[in-house]
Amino acid sequence: GVGRARDKAHSEPPDHAARRPDGEAPSGGDNIVPIRPVDSTLLPPRIATARLVLRPLSENDAADVFAYAADTEMTKYLLWDAHQSIDDSLVFLRHVAGRYALGEPYDWGIEWNGRIIGTIGLFDRKIGAERAEVGFALGLAYWRQGFMREALTGILDHAFCDLALRRVVARTHLENKGSRALLLAAGFTQEG
Repeated sequence: GVGRARDKAHSEPPDHAARRPDGEAPSGGDNIVPIRPVDSTLLPPRIATARLVLRPLSENDAADVFAYAADTEMTKYLLWDAHQSIDDSLVFLRHVAGRYALGEPYDWGIEWNGRIIGTIGLFDRKIGAERAEVGFALGLAYWRQGFMREALTGILDHAFCDLALRRVVARTHLENKGSRALLLAAGFTQEG
């Protein structure tokens, strides 16, 4: 397995103000519904690495998420389309908060210097299961600087040491050589 345990202290519940970062109400009106605060015991733990903090996401992260998720080059190999507006980022963040509220598998924001620069998550994990799938996205400006390797190492430490998982899998697009190289360097083996 992977070595060190990380800090598992729970963070404070996120602030769920239904506002854009500029203070205005989001456009799209009726389709944007404020969510209730999530019980802090259901949030994923904060995980500190050398340069990063992996932490629960909140609506306050909408501007940062939109800054990277609107980039079509970054989303080229992902299962979701580039965000067209900050409302798309708010919908995503509300979906994540809904998963937190149900105690479902986690998404973490990857924070560097006070900004969310990407996300990483464990998926397809049921309580008591011994396996999960990891997925990730990182803003293009932060590629090839070791940030995702660092975030992935932190998540793997948490998965194997804290969650007692026995297997973590990842899937990549055949043409996504960067993610494939990252996973191989992190100790994954190719199975197909």
